[in-house]
Amino acid sequence: MIQLPAPIEHRVFDTQAPKLIKYLGTVPTAKAQGLVAEVYDQMRREFQLVPPVTLHAPNPELLAGVWGMLRETIVAGPVDRAAREVVCEAVSQINQCSFCVDAHSTLLTGLAHKDTADAIHGNRPDLISDPTIRSVARWALANREPGNDILRNPPFAAESAPELIGSAVCFHYIDRMVSVFLADSPVPLPKWLRWLRGTVIGVAGSTVGKRIMGVAVASGGAVGSLPDAPPSREFSWAEPKPAVAAAIGRLEAVIEKQGQHTLPEAVRNLVTQRVADWNGEQPPISRSWVDTAVNSLDESDQPAGRLTLLVALAPYQVDETIIRAFRGRHPGDETLLAATAWASFTATRRVAGWLSPAAVSS
Repeated sequence: MIQLPAPIEHRVFDTQAPKLIKYLGTVPTAKAQGLVAEVYDQMRREFQLVPPVTLHAPNPELLAGVWGMLRETIVAGPVDRAAREVVCEAVSQINQCSFCVDAHSTLLTGLAHKDTADAIHGNRPDLISDPTIRSVARWALANREPGNDILRNPPFAAESAPELIGSAVCFHYIDRMVSVFLADSPVPLPKWLRWLRGTVIGVAGSTVGKRIMGVAVASGGAVGSLPDAPPSREFSWAEPKPAVAAAIGRLEAVIEKQGQHTLPEAVRNLVTQRVADWNGEQPPISRSWVDTAVNSLDESDQPAGRLTLLVALAPYQVDETIIRAFRGRHPGDETLLAATAWASFTATRRVAGWLSPAAVSS
């Protein structure tokens, strides 16, 4: 299959991808400066300016931290890229993030694993022919079942655990942000053309996906001047790979600092407690559970409480009314990103704890 010339691929991601972002302003490549420009440059060389990461650009520290985590868990190092992409798609499938399912189906297609991508999309890991990839997919699809034995005894070698568990953790965070801020698919099609999904993914995978998956990236060296910080104990499985642990620790520190600055303590306490009691189950379809939960907050804090609870536990239930109510008390894209990132990472940290293998947890 013919590979797209670099100028055409870059133009598509520069001009079309930002149109998929909702509720936030974008930072065009031509106007990027400082830390944003530095991150953009490395992303383009080593991956691509994908909107699940670039949506963070109005908040440069968050952008650098999220790129660093994605780079070290999913892009860099020698661990099999197909296995990592399987984890990303399967986690996105159970998180109901259709955008990310399609995006990682495209990247798996670039690795000649379209049948694998289709099996995960259909929740049929039994149809995956490769036994190693099939077992990894089953592990990832069980990520929201903390009592499942496969999580305590994962079907991959210990030396691959930081990147494979890290890939899952990365997308537990990204799926939540994408569900709030991006369209339903990287290639939006009207309902009457959704039957073309497979064709579009096939073409994109064999061109852009193949190019992205062919870039070799060494571990360590993510750009950005974020301060070093050790990650929380829930991420102890990352310790054997210092680059992975460092990237997670830096992002966590930025998110916690910004969350404390942006969100009232009562809101943070409410979300933290609700997440601590959560075991991966889907909340009710109605948002009445959120209204009940925020009744204990001062009226002025309830918009922040609604937004952050939804991002943590049911991000697909966030809509314009939730965003508008939050902005009435907390204007600005940087603040909106700080609040949603804090909520998403709070839930992600909860999942990260129950993904620790038995050898790490004991």
